[in-house]
Amino acid sequence: MNIESLATQGRKKLHDMTAATVTTQLYEMRNSLVRDSFSDFFNKEHRLEYVASVHNIDFINDSKAQNINSAWYALEEMTKPTVWIAGGIDNDNDYTKLYDLVRNKVKAIICIGNNNRSLLAAYRGLVPVIIETISMEEAVTNAFNMCESGDAVLLSPACKPDSNYASFEQRGDVFKSAVKEL
Repeated sequence: MNIESLATQGRKKLHDMTAATVTTQLYEMRNSLVRDSFSDFFNKEHRLEYVASVHNIDFINDSKAQNINSAWYALEEMTKPTVWIAGGIDNDNDYTKLYDLVRNKVKAIICIGNNNRSLLAAYRGLVPVIIETISMEEAVTNAFNMCESGDAVLLSPACKPDSNYASFEQRGDVFKSAVKEL
Protein backbone atom coordinates (compact mmCIF):
# COMPACT_ATOMS: atom_id res chain seq x y z
CA MET A 1 0.00 0.00 0.00
CA ASN A 2 1.44 3.38 -0.91
CA ILE A 3 1.31 6.35 1.44
CA GLU A 4 -0.80 8.46 -0.93
CA SER A 5 -3.70 5.98 -0.69
CA LEU A 6 -4.05 6.40 3.08
CA ALA A 7 -7.18 8.24 4.14
CA THR A 8 -5.25 10.34 6.66
CA GLN A 9 -1.93 11.96 5.93
CA GLY A 10 0.98 13.21 7.99
CA ARG A 11 4.08 11.85 9.65
CA LYS A 12 2.45 11.23 13.04
CA LYS A 13 -0.44 9.39 11.42
CA LEU A 14 2.01 7.29 9.43
CA HIS A 15 3.82 6.34 12.66
CA ASP A 16 0.50 5.39 14.27
CA MET A 17 -0.51 3.29 11.26
CA THR A 18 2.86 1.58 11.17
CA ALA A 19 2.47 0.59 14.81
CA ALA A 20 -1.07 -0.63 14.14
CA THR A 21 0.17 -2.69 11.18
CA VAL A 22 2.78 -4.42 13.34
CA THR A 23 0.02 -5.28 15.81
CA THR A 24 -2.22 -6.70 13.07
CA GLN A 25 0.65 -8.92 11.94
CA LEU A 26 0.97 -10.34 15.45
CA TYR A 27 -2.69 -11.35 15.24
CA GLU A 28 -2.21 -12.66 11.69
CA MET A 29 -4.89 -10.41 10.21
CA ARG A 30 -5.29 -10.41 6.44
CA ASN A 31 -3.31 -7.67 4.66
CA SER A 32 -6.35 -6.82 2.54
CA LEU A 33 -8.39 -6.09 5.69
CA VAL A 34 -5.66 -3.79 7.04
CA ARG A 35 -5.31 -2.02 3.67
CA ASP A 36 -9.08 -1.48 3.40
CA SER A 37 -9.22 -0.13 6.95
CA PHE A 38 -6.44 2.38 6.35
CA SER A 39 -7.88 3.58 3.07
CA ASP A 40 -11.18 4.66 4.64
CA PHE A 41 -10.16 5.57 8.21
CA PHE A 42 -10.61 9.25 9.10
CA ASN A 43 -9.51 11.39 12.02
CA LYS A 44 -11.66 12.21 14.97
CA GLU A 45 -12.91 15.78 15.11
CA HIS A 46 -10.59 18.52 16.41
CA ARG A 47 -7.41 16.48 15.81
CA LEU A 48 -5.57 17.92 12.81
CA GLU A 49 -8.97 18.03 11.14
CA TYR A 50 -9.05 19.54 7.68
CA VAL A 51 -11.93 22.04 7.73
CA ALA A 52 -11.90 23.74 4.32
CA SER A 53 -9.86 25.49 1.70
CA VAL A 54 -10.94 29.08 1.07
CA HIS A 55 -9.24 30.81 -1.87
CA ASN A 56 -6.54 28.12 -1.74
CA ILE A 57 -5.91 28.70 1.98
CA ASP A 58 -6.24 25.53 4.08
CA PHE A 59 -7.87 25.70 7.51
CA ILE A 60 -6.90 23.01 10.02
CA ASN A 61 -8.69 22.45 13.35
CA ASP A 62 -6.44 20.97 16.02
CA SER A 63 -8.34 22.37 19.00
CA LYS A 64 -7.56 19.19 20.96
CA ALA A 65 -3.91 20.37 21.17
CA GLN A 66 -4.03 21.61 24.75
CA ASN A 67 -0.33 21.34 25.52
CA ILE A 68 3.07 22.05 23.97
CA ASN A 69 3.68 18.45 22.81
CA SER A 70 0.41 18.31 20.88
CA ALA A 71 1.05 21.68 19.26
CA TRP A 72 4.57 20.48 18.37
CA TYR A 73 3.13 17.56 16.37
CA ALA A 74 0.65 19.84 14.62
CA LEU A 75 3.27 22.42 13.66
CA GLU A 76 5.65 19.67 12.59
CA GLU A 77 3.02 18.43 10.13
CA MET A 78 2.60 21.80 8.43
CA THR A 79 4.10 21.95 4.93
CA LYS A 80 2.82 25.40 3.93
CA PRO A 81 3.51 28.87 5.35
CA THR A 82 1.26 28.90 8.40
CA VAL A 83 -0.70 31.39 10.43
CA TRP A 84 -0.90 29.76 13.85
CA ILE A 85 -3.84 30.47 16.17
CA ALA A 86 -2.86 29.72 19.78
CA GLY A 87 -3.76 30.67 23.32
CA GLY A 88 -5.98 30.03 26.29
CA ILE A 89 -4.95 28.83 29.75
CA ASP A 90 -1.29 27.97 29.30
CA ASN A 91 -0.41 26.29 32.63
CA ASP A 92 3.19 27.57 32.58
CA ASN A 93 3.96 26.20 29.12
CA ASP A 94 7.58 26.11 27.97
CA TYR A 95 7.13 27.73 24.58
CA THR A 96 10.86 27.50 23.82
CA LYS A 97 10.28 23.87 22.77
CA LEU A 98 8.46 25.19 19.69
CA TYR A 99 11.00 27.85 18.67
CA ASP A 100 12.55 25.95 15.75
CA LEU A 101 9.18 24.95 14.29
CA VAL A 102 7.75 28.45 14.72
CA ARG A 103 10.84 30.07 13.22
CA ASN A 104 10.75 27.75 10.17
CA LYS A 105 7.03 27.29 9.53
CA VAL A 106 4.98 30.11 11.05
CA LYS A 107 4.53 33.43 9.27
CA ALA A 108 2.23 34.93 11.92
CA ILE A 109 0.73 34.10 15.29
CA ILE A 110 -2.73 35.09 16.41
CA CYS A 111 -3.23 34.84 20.15
CA ILE A 112 -6.78 34.12 21.32
CA GLY A 113 -8.14 34.60 24.78
CA ASN A 114 -7.93 36.93 27.72
CA ASN A 115 -4.34 36.45 28.87
CA ASN A 116 -1.65 36.12 26.22
CA ARG A 117 1.33 37.54 28.10
CA SER A 118 3.31 34.29 27.98
CA LEU A 119 2.69 33.72 24.27
CA LEU A 120 3.55 37.30 23.40
CA ALA A 121 6.71 37.24 25.49
CA ALA A 122 7.83 33.92 24.03
CA TYR A 123 7.34 34.69 20.34
CA ARG A 124 7.66 38.45 19.95
CA GLY A 125 10.58 38.99 17.59
CA LEU A 126 10.58 35.35 16.45
CA VAL A 127 7.85 35.82 13.83
CA PRO A 128 7.14 38.89 11.70
CA VAL A 129 3.56 39.33 12.97
CA ILE A 130 1.95 38.48 16.30
CA ILE A 131 -1.41 39.90 17.31
CA GLU A 132 -4.04 39.42 20.00
CA THR A 133 -7.73 38.83 19.45
CA ILE A 134 -10.56 38.15 21.83
CA SER A 135 -12.94 36.08 19.68
CA MET A 136 -12.33 33.12 17.43
CA GLU A 137 -14.27 34.84 14.66
CA GLU A 138 -11.87 37.78 14.82
CA ALA A 139 -8.90 35.39 14.86
CA VAL A 140 -10.11 33.51 11.77
CA THR A 141 -10.84 36.73 9.86
CA ASN A 142 -7.41 38.16 10.72
CA ALA A 143 -5.70 34.89 9.78
CA PHE A 144 -7.48 34.79 6.44
CA ASN A 145 -6.48 38.39 5.70
CA MET A 146 -2.82 37.64 6.53
CA CYS A 147 -2.62 34.65 4.21
CA GLU A 148 -1.67 34.36 0.58
CA SER A 149 -2.85 31.65 -1.77
CA GLY A 150 -1.12 28.41 -0.80
CA ASP A 151 -0.85 29.23 2.93
CA ALA A 152 -2.52 27.46 5.84
CA VAL A 153 -4.26 28.51 9.04
CA LEU A 154 -3.74 26.17 12.00
CA LEU A 155 -5.77 26.29 15.20
CA SER A 156 -3.52 24.39 17.60
CA PRO A 157 -3.81 26.36 20.84
CA ALA A 158 -1.17 24.61 23.00
CA CYS A 159 -3.45 25.66 25.87
CA LYS A 160 -6.66 24.61 27.55
CA PRO A 161 -9.74 26.64 26.65
CA ASP A 162 -10.20 29.79 28.68
CA SER A 163 -13.54 31.06 29.94
CA ASN A 164 -14.71 31.81 26.39
CA TYR A 165 -15.19 28.07 25.70
CA ALA A 166 -16.62 25.23 27.75
CA SER A 167 -14.35 22.66 26.09
CA PHE A 168 -11.84 22.12 23.31
CA GLU A 169 -14.73 20.72 21.26
CA GLN A 170 -16.69 23.96 21.52
CA ARG A 171 -13.56 25.97 20.69
CA GLY A 172 -13.01 23.83 17.57
CA ASP A 173 -16.67 24.08 16.56
CA VAL A 174 -16.55 27.89 16.80
CA PHE A 175 -13.38 27.83 14.64
CA LYS A 176 -15.10 25.68 12.00
CA SER A 177 -18.18 27.93 12.01
CA ALA A 178 -16.00 31.02 11.58
CA VAL A 179 -14.20 29.42 8.63
CA LYS A 180 -17.52 28.59 6.98
CA GLU A 181 -18.54 32.26 7.29
CA LEU A 182 -15.57 33.48 5.23
